Amino acid sequence: MSESGFAVVTLVCEGDTDVAVLSALAEALTPGDVIVDCVQPERPLDQPARYGELGSGWEGVRRWCERQRQRFGGLPAAMDEPPLAGSRALVVHVDADIADHPDVNCSRPCPPASDTADALREFVLREWCAEERLPARVVLCVPSKSTEAWVLVALYPDDRLARPDIECRPEPETLLKQRPERLVSGPENRKNTAAYRAAAPRVAESWPRVGAICTQAERFDRELRAALDSAG
Repeated sequence: MSESGFAVVTLVCEGDTDVAVLSALAEALTPGDVIVDCVQPERPLDQPARYGELGSGWEGVRRWCERQRQRFGGLPAAMDEPPLAGSRALVVHVDADIADHPDVNCSRPCPPASDTADALREFVLREWCAEERLPARVVLCVPSKSTEAWVLVALYPDDRLARPDIECRPEPETLLKQRPERLVSGPENRKNTAAYRAAAPRVAESWPRVGAICTQAERFDRELRAALDSAG
């Protein structure tokens, strides 16, 4: 708990749209007053249109994890130092679709979604963080195949694709095109950060439905609550 009486939840995410969604979820799942602080991706105050030196995407998350090893010797020690010392929970997010990247290469057949998610979690823990296990206050968030699967289920519960196999569908962001919120557009699947921020509270409101359909959403919910409880 911070000196102000607010619980602090810290995020390490792939990108700004993930920050928007996970911030709304952290606010909804954390009892009492909460402050959500994003330390990655970082945006320097004098460069509002650019990311900090670690960049963004999953590579930015990897660099952030490696930096904690270089500066503090690992996540347990980093959690006792600024800017993480006051955090009740640290959420480290990567989408499960990066398991197909040659530099990660831990993809498993889907279904079940848990096989790839488990392999990726182990990869991130051992290869990026160089840890045998996570500190109690650290939560790995691994949506399958990406956060957009959770968004689709939350915003469009009656859609024929809003069912359990959405976790195994490649590029779920393409399913958000031509929707009223205009979250994703164009052949490059450009994401509209402002639209995500506007829609994020609705994702949080529909979160129980998401957890009932998406196994990795239910896991994130359970593990975040456990981390918050462990911090007192």
